[in-house]
Amino acid sequence: MSRPVITLKCGGSVITDESAIPRVVAETRRWIDEGWQVVLVVSAIGETTNRLIELAARLADQPADAPYAALLATGEARSAAACALALAHAGIDAALIQVHQLNLRTCGHPIDAAPVSIDVDRLRGALAHHDALVLPGFVGCDERGDFTLLGRGGSDLTALFAARQLGARCRLVKDVDGWFVRDPALDPESPRYETLHWDDALACPAPIVQTKAVAYARELDQPFEIAALDSTTPTHVGPVATRVRSRARGRISTLEEVRP
Repeated sequence: MSRPVITLKCGGSVITDESAIPRVVAETRRWIDEGWQVVLVVSAIGETTNRLIELAARLADQPADAPYAALLATGEARSAAACALALAHAGIDAALIQVHQLNLRTCGHPIDAAPVSIDVDRLRGALAHHDALVLPGFVGCDERGDFTLLGRGGSDLTALFAARQLGARCRLVKDVDGWFVRDPALDPESPRYETLHWDDALACPAPIVQTKAVAYARELDQPFEIAALDSTTPTHVGPVATRVRSRARGRISTLEEVRP
């Protein structure tokens, strides 16, 4: 009997440096131990993307799109390879799916592209032989085979797109345990969304998910979750009534009751 598949996305706020990778390995193992197969989508480690953007700016006043995208793509490639190495070292049967193997085709502006197709057969074939796959997020290619990017925060979109194509569950792993009404770093008492409709997610003043990714999920009826590592209480985003839980009292409210 085939096992259910979950797409887990871990970005730079989670993989802050190499020392954070074992926690991503532990999260992957947790889901495998619970009977899932894992498609792990990763962003570049920590501030890597920002450093690559700064490098490009030092080298060219107006970088050409294709080499600029290729330069930034090295961050995700490094992160994916590092995570695949760590998973193998931990005894987890995982396969690295590199950008050219993933064949994530895009359209639109090469630095803020939209996904069109992905090599689903390759992913399913790999899942037939492995417990986990590791994919670089954020990066695709156009019809010429040139690198493209899905916009800042685009690994969210990679994870949602892959989940949609595979018919998989999708969890976006963040550095906070869920989606909050206000930034919990600035307001420790901010209520937390238990459930969040796509429309309300798109209207949030400080979204923690790429806006384009949320719009894509709404358009194609793709639900997803927001949670921290090792969490069992995600915020569920999708075709649901928005409900908010007070951190102080634990009371569940409607969005209108907590809006300023």
